[in-house]
Amino acid sequence: MKIFFDTNVFYTDLLFEHPEIKLLLEMSSDNFIEIYISSMVVCELKKKYLQDVKDKIRKINSSLEDLRKLHIVISNIKYERVDIIFTDRIEKIKREYNVNVLEYTNDILEIMINRYFESKAPFHKKSDAWKDYIIWNSYEQIINNSKDEDYIFISNNTNDFASQSNKEELHTDFLVENKNIRYYHFIKDLFEKDDVFKRIREEFEKLRPLKKLKDFIKGKDEINENFIENNFIENIVSAIEEIDFTDEEEIYRMFEYVEVVELRDYIEVNSIDYDIQIEEHTLLVYGNLIITNQIDVYSNNINRESCDDWYELDEAYAKLGMDFSFIISVNENTEDFELSKENISNFELFNIEVIDIIA
Repeated sequence: MKIFFDTNVFYTDLLFEHPEIKLLLEMSSDNFIEIYISSMVVCELKKKYLQDVKDKIRKINSSLEDLRKLHIVISNIKYERVDIIFTDRIEKIKREYNVNVLEYTNDILEIMINRYFESKAPFHKKSDAWKDYIIWNSYEQIINNSKDEDYIFISNNTNDFASQSNKEELHTDFLVENKNIRYYHFIKDLFEKDDVFKRIREEFEKLRPLKKLKDFIKGKDEINENFIENNFIENIVSAIEEIDFTDEEEIYRMFEYVEVVELRDYIEVNSIDYDIQIEEHTLLVYGNLIITNQIDVYSNNINRESCDDWYELDEAYAKLGMDFSFIISVNENTEDFELSKENISNFELFNIEVIDIIA
């Protein structure tokens, strides 16, 4: 499901903090829905945010002036750099909640002029209809190029976007052939009236405890270098034993006439980078490891005398990179969950490569 928003939907919540909007953002973050906002919507919201802040600061500073007459001195509130608060919030929801902010294309002017002369909505009596069309055009392009089954457009601007005969329906000029676009005035209408959204939300709510657990595990940083060493070192040793170090170019950069390379017991996990994904009521952990393994390098002793050893022995360290994954099984009661080897399975290593040989 793809959901598209008009500017006026957010006029009473310019920083996207209403519980319903927060829920939509969470659903977008976990890929249950896709959220699209035109860059024109963002520009209009920023303009309103700055104007609202400016008006409130003006009123507050006026009151402060009255206080100063009573010898109560409080510094005036400064307006500078207020726009950073709004910009940072938009960047955060783009980054953390997979919100798509759509830029308008260079050919929009020609398309808009043609639509104006054809007297198609939203071009009638309204002087700023061009902004509405820029918003809609960016959404229409996504709809035309998508195979999704459900598209939602939310706007309480019924004068420009609603059908003239039925304000609950989208204007016929905005309909897209063979696309199911459902039109609502407010976000609460989507929550209350759309059966498809209700089913998606129900699925999301079922997985919420898993999401909470996922965030809890990442927040506690339980899956770290020590965790890997304590639980999977045997798996790592088995995987490394399959490597023929005599085939690695890095070994010959450090040593000549290499004949045999043997692994030592010393293995250290240097770093781990991972993420957690919810899959069929389990948690899939996947990422990358950097490890160091001590090795013995046996080279031909080409200068040996008859009584000398055939090989020269050198100690070195192999730095290896590898991808990994494993599954965390979770029972119904996530509140009492403790991460341990008993609820971990399917540990796998792949894409193992020698990064460096250190003498």
